[in-house]
Amino acid sequence: MIDAATIHQCADPALKPAIVEKFVRAVGVPDPLAVTVRTGNRVILVTPPKTADDAMELVRRYVGQAMVRVGVTQYPAGLGVTDVAELKPDLVEACANIRMGTALFGKVYRIVRHAGRRGVRRRDRSLEERVFRGEVCIRRARSR
Repeated sequence: MIDAATIHQCADPALKPAIVEKFVRAVGVPDPLAVTVRTGNRVILVTPPKTADDAMELVRRYVGQAMVRVGVTQYPAGLGVTDVAELKPDLVEACANIRMGTALFGKVYRIVRHAGRRGVRRRDRSLEERVFRGEVCIRRARSR
């Protein structure tokens, strides 16, 4: 899906290339303009964008209303954004998307590995595999 040179140039340098490859193979898509929109358990079918501007228009339309994932790594578009105007076209640029997606994945991966070293119970060791399958995500704590 992604060649070694692209991984070396774009991915989080703290992650081994084999881990990045496995991550992208598990959750990624080949099209850097891919936009996936979900609300609850439903997938909203959107017209596949032909240009970066079309993709960003789709992202801006659905961010805040649904879970929007973008690009090669299917990066969560609304992460850390408080206003739609803050969304940058980097989301749909392949190298930038790989950089952002692997940086986020790297944070989760390091947390999981650290927890494994601290004596996570045997049945919880599958957590690392669940991270690769995209079943584990970090959610911002809600203040009350």
